[in-house]
Amino acid sequence: MRRLVLPIALLLVTSSGAFADDGELTARYFDGLRERGLFGLAEGYCLDRLRDEQLPPETRCRLVVELSRTFSEHGRFRVGSERDELWAEATDVLDRYVATNPPTEQHLLADLQRAFLPAGQGEFLLRQHEASPFDEPLRTAAAARLDEAQSRFTTLIRLLESRRREAVAAGRTTSAAESRLLFNARFRLAVTRLDRATLAKPGTADRADLLNLAHDEIRQLAGGDPLDESTQRCQVLLARTLRLQGRVGPAMLPLENLLKQSPPVAESVRDEIEYERALVLLSAGQPDTAAESLLAYRRTRGRLPGELHLAMTQCLVGLWDVARERDEQVAETALERLRAWVRAAEVEVGGYWAARCRASLELAEEASELGPELALLVRRADGRFRNDDVAGAVSDYAAAVKGATEAGRADLAARFAFTLAS
Repeated sequence: MRRLVLPIALLLVTSSGAFADDGELTARYFDGLRERGLFGLAEGYCLDRLRDEQLPPETRCRLVVELSRTFSEHGRFRVGSERDELWAEATDVLDRYVATNPPTEQHLLADLQRAFLPAGQGEFLLRQHEASPFDEPLRTAAAARLDEAQSRFTTLIRLLESRRREAVAAGRTTSAAESRLLFNARFRLAVTRLDRATLAKPGTADRADLLNLAHDEIRQLAGGDPLDESTQRCQVLLARTLRLQGRVGPAMLPLENLLKQSPPVAESVRDEIEYERALVLLSAGQPDTAAESLLAYRRTRGRLPGELHLAMTQCLVGLWDVARERDEQVAETALERLRAWVRAAEVEVGGYWAARCRASLELAEEASELGPELALLVRRADGRFRNDDVAGAVSDYAAAVKGATEAGRADLAARFAFTLAS
């Protein structure tokens, strides 16, 4: 689901009217091209226009930002060196603009995009890591980009707050657009901190510090007009922060308040509420209630987006876990229901989210067959082997052999030993 990041080219409007809409050069135009996968068309158009030496400064900045966004988004659909090259170009086009153009108010827009780049790329790598949780190089790459984003957002926020203080001292008012830019930078910093916290080990001081910083920031941002979509998304993010802090009860409160709101929130916000609500209920050990809530929402909304398909898969995994402890026949029914849901996800949403649903099912089946501890060791060993960490893979498989032997599972011990020997 999309985070709260307003079209960047609409965030900054100077007093002279810079960045006002001028027909085809709108963020919506470029968003449309990117959503259709027409990256080459968007890149070519920007590059052609940027060759015009008479281009107005505000138009040039706007084109540079859209070109950077397009390169970055294009990179998500490529792998290996090709993705790295596109992401590097997304950064280089901004750096060249700043280095070759005199400092103006438009540079704030380039600075914001420069921070968005590592934040978005880090979030993308984090999602990949969630699908391959034992891929240590992927975790390291995601953490590095998120750390860079935190630094850049912090620097930009300090600059914007300094400009605001200077304006107040001079008896001027800060433009609404520049205030909006500051809001978005603070919001995205909080999101980045939460993303980074999910990569930190549970129970560590680093994780706790990141969650506390994000919580303090979001509480300040969430106190606006309750009918404003920005405020509503802040409330959802506050619930996410509280859940990650282990405060399940308080996390449900802002979500329930949003669901009671009149007029109802927009569908995109409702999707985020339902997703976070399901995760809170799962954290509280209530997969049945979470599943019922998602199915009720599906009846009113129709087809669910990918992230809610994954949430429902996790609910069904939880229900299967409960059923296995009670009744074999009930457990078999629960497993078939889980498998049917995953098959439906592959048809209805496909791509990344369907792959995540399939991976959740496979991990649950492995845990059922091997036990959670052995399943974890085998998954980690496989991940280490794929990343050329042979010594780590050997260590995990040796531990799996020992664990299976101690559990009296000679069949598994022989299987793991064979893999270890090969």
